[in-house]
Amino acid sequence: MNSLEQIKKLRIAWLPWSKNPIAAANLRRFSIFAQLVGLEYEVYQPGGIYDVIILNQNCDLTYWSRFKNEKTKLVFEFVDSYLDVSVLEPRALFRGLAKFLFRQHHYLEFSYHESIKQMMRRADAVVCSTPEQKKSYESYNQKVFNI
Repeated sequence: MNSLEQIKKLRIAWLPWSKNPIAAANLRRFSIFAQLVGLEYEVYQPGGIYDVIILNQNCDLTYWSRFKNEKTKLVFEFVDSYLDVSVLEPRALFRGLAKFLFRQHHYLEFSYHESIKQMMRRADAVVCSTPEQKKSYESYNQKVFNI
């Protein structure tokens, strides 16, 4: 049995970028990959039982980086270059606080940079978009794959 056949037997959930099903970010990346290879998945439902959950950088990083279910594998899709932005850049300084105040993050973490790094450390695998990102992100997780 090849790897794809094994993967097709898993119960996979995907956490979309937004609630809008036709948002551009929801119509590319994982959903297209799944369609191309005939992989069945469902939109993540709290309380659901899954083998794998596909997350993206728009998810609640503070919640998912603390996710404790060892039976469920987390794949974190982080495809932009946000970590290359200086932590002293004005938007970067307040992003963690803003995500908490606007209820996008469950826990208060002032450094959004650190939230991303914690999510990479927690993830069972990280997906990025370039070989340069892969090399950089491997300092947080040894299972990094560029698309």
